[in-house]
Amino acid sequence: MDFNQQELINILLSVSDTNDKVNEYLNNYTIKNITEHKKEMDNTHIFTKIIDTNVNKSIITEELNKLNNSNLDEVANNLRKLSLKNLSDIDDLIDQIVNKIIKETVQNKFLFGSLCFELQTLLFVLKDNKYIFKNLLLDRVKKQYTEIMNFTDEDFSEDYGKRIITVIAVLYNSKIINDNVFNEIINDHKNLITYNEKMTKENFETVEKSLNQLCFLLSILKDSSEILILTDNINKYLEKQLTIYNEKKCISKKVRIICENTISYFETK
Repeated sequence: MDFNQQELINILLSVSDTNDKVNEYLNNYTIKNITEHKKEMDNTHIFTKIIDTNVNKSIITEELNKLNNSNLDEVANNLRKLSLKNLSDIDDLIDQIVNKIIKETVQNKFLFGSLCFELQTLLFVLKDNKYIFKNLLLDRVKKQYTEIMNFTDEDFSEDYGKRIITVIAVLYNSKIINDNVFNEIINDHKNLITYNEKMTKENFETVEKSLNQLCFLLSILKDSSEILILTDNINKYLEKQLTIYNEKKCISKKVRIICENTISYFETK
């Protein structure tokens, strides 16, 4: 719609009744008023984008909330049909699924892991760029894993670490994270835990955090016998380290008990 400055003024001048608002407008009117309004009209696509984003977010939430063992394929197909036109929308899809993995009950956590498996090859094409769901998900988890392994950071949070470890365990059980990557994660922790005579008080604090995190990871995994084979009997490794730390008494009793419980977990399976 084009605006004609003089026509608008003529219409306003034709108003016979006294109107303070009309008088105020005529006294203060500038062409900028019309220009800015026209610009707002031309930017309708911005509002369309916002609406599309909110609709997609609502659909994602609705689909994830109704997920159960009998409708996994249906939910996966409905999410594949979504028109996600920017990285922000794709990030929201990943955000919502990851949050479900963290917050849901143990049984449902693995259901959302299965959903990730179904969506792993989902391709997003944004202009000249292509993105694959699995790669975006793993890139995020890798970044978060790097954060939680920085045990000396003053902002280190055990609770945040457990949330990310939960996601890692679920994605490993769902075959999104492969055996090689999982073994690297185990070895990262073992390298920080393994006792040596040169360890300082700061090292022992790192041992506690790393041991606690490793035990939490092992406690979530489904197939304990497979894990023992993959990790070359991680329970025997933990027994050996626990024996040393029990003798040295250089880590807290709480963490040693957690370690004992993890060892017992594998023995009873």
